[in-house]
Order: sequence, then structure tokens, then C-alpha cells
Amino acid sequence: MPLSGGETCVGSDPSVQIPVRAEMGLMPRHFVIAELDGGWHLGAYDGAAVWVNGQPVRVTALHDGDRIVAGQLELIYRDVPEATRGPVMQAQPILMPNSFQPLQIDPPPMMEEHEQPSVVRTPMPERVPSPRVIYRTELGDVTSLAGGKRDHLLMILIGLVLIGIGGLITKLAFFDVSGPLKPADLVIKEGRITGVSVRGRKANRTTELHTDLGLPRTIELPDDLRYNPMWSRPGSVAKIGFVKEHFDNKKLNMLGTQGTLRVATLEVDGASFRSLAKHNAAEESQNQLFALAGPGMVLGGLFVMMLGWEKWKSRRAARR
Repeated sequence: MPLSGGETCVGSDPSVQIPVRAEMGLMPRHFVIAELDGGWHLGAYDGAAVWVNGQPVRVTALHDGDRIVAGQLELIYRDVPEATRGPVMQAQPILMPNSFQPLQIDPPPMMEEHEQPSVVRTPMPERVPSPRVIYRTELGDVTSLAGGKRDHLLMILIGLVLIGIGGLITKLAFFDVSGPLKPADLVIKEGRITGVSVRGRKANRTTELHTDLGLPRTIELPDDLRYNPMWSRPGSVAKIGFVKEHFDNKKLNMLGTQGTLRVATLEVDGASFRSLAKHNAAEESQNQLFALAGPGMVLGGLFVMMLGWEKWKSRRAARR
């Protein structure tokens, strides 16, 4: 179809120079063909996908025999000799105001109504995975995604946080422990246990003890002490021991029911369900766990910081 006199636009808009059916998958103005610097060029509109000879393009020069694919439309570009030019078609300037030379387009064959249009599958550009870089350091190989300009700073920051938390746990385990409690370190309250309620799920589950003591804070049972329905029998008297230091804490008492008060010892009707020795053993076991976790977190934080430092030095050396 020889054309001249401006640009030729192809799309699903009926007003363009080469309109196509909407079901062909083209935008209203999909691409334009025009003369530029003595040659033919194709330009794709924003958001329009066009392939020339199997390669996605935005603007490209055309040569005789180039295969143009857009949606389900496939065109062949042909250079036509001067003597075979047809009548001139006046075209609206769309992209580049230049005169057109003859253009011959082989349209796709017409299909019968009962035939289904064949989908032209064009190659799509493959997504290139992010490369991984291995940094050789004195501590070993550090692997990370390429392109992270500040990931070494993140590693150093994480190391500092681990060191800070580990230091607090270490201080709590080694310096803030007063040793086994004595009977004088307890406050004993006598009253009735009316029931319990369970809050949370699984690892965060806590058992709240209901009494007639009238304390401002919520009373909780320790993890190693389970509720016994015999505690709530009519006429039963319970002697509940609390750690004096926690019981007299004014800041926690001001919180009301939002503050918690944990049972240290428990005796109901003369039967001991949690003794002071058992409480001290549970506290000692917890302190040993803290004594291992604290220094471990400090060492882990130092290791992460050293990896970040080595990574920064390797990256700096690579830039040189």
C-alpha cells in the first residue's frame, strides 16, 4: 500500500492512517513510520510493545524485508522503486513532520468467520537475575546481592544492636543477681483463691490467679506451677509469697492491673505447692540461660560488625 505526504500511524483508532481491528491487541496509536535523515524509521508510542525482526524496539531504522510485529499484527516492510509509486495519501503529522516515500505493506490474510486468529508469540526479553558478588575476606567469603551500596553499614548497625542487647543481658545475669532468696525476702499474704483465667496462646500463655487479697496488680502463676482446682474449695486458705522487692515497687503498683505480680511460694491448707527452694532453683536456671545468651549475642554482634568492616574494605579496594 504505497503512501506519501507525512507520517503513517498504525493503531486501533479508526482515524489513523492504517487502522486495525481492536481485537488485534494494539493501542489506539501504537507506532508510526516516517522518513528521517534520508532513511525510514519506526517509532513506538509510550507503553506500546513493538518488535522488529524479533527484537523489542522504541525507535529503529527500517530496511527492506524487516518484519514488524505488534500484538497479533505482523507486517513486512518493503522498499518500492520510484516507478511503482501509487497515489499520494495526505497524512496528519504525528511524530516527525517529514515527507514520506513509497511504502508497501503486506497485510495479514483475511480469515473466515469460523477461524480463530492465530496468536503471534513474540520473544520477550528475559529477566536477568541480580548477580551475586562474593567478597573474599580474612573471616571467609561474604555473599550478597550486587548493588547494595550501604549494606556494609547495615551489617555494622546490626552488630551494634546485638552487642547492646547482649551487654544488657550479660549485666543482668552477672551483676544484677542478688543470689538465692531468704524467707525475709518474701511478703506472705493470706487469703482465698477464687479461680484462674488463662491469657495468650502457647509460648505467650500466662495464668492469672484470682484471689480476695485486693491487691492492685494482676497476680500470675510461674510457668512451673499449674493451677489445682483444690485451691478454690470452700473454706480453703492460701498463703501466697511474693518477692518483697517486686511487691513494694511503687512504679509497678501505680500501673494497677496492667502491672503483674508473680507468685514465688504457695501453700494451701498447709500443703506446699511451691517452696522457696524451688523458686530459687527456677531463678538460677533462668540466670544460667541469660549467662550463656548474653555473651553469645555480644560475640555474634562483633562477628557481624567485622564482616561488615571487611566487606567495606573489599569494596573500597575494588574501586581502586
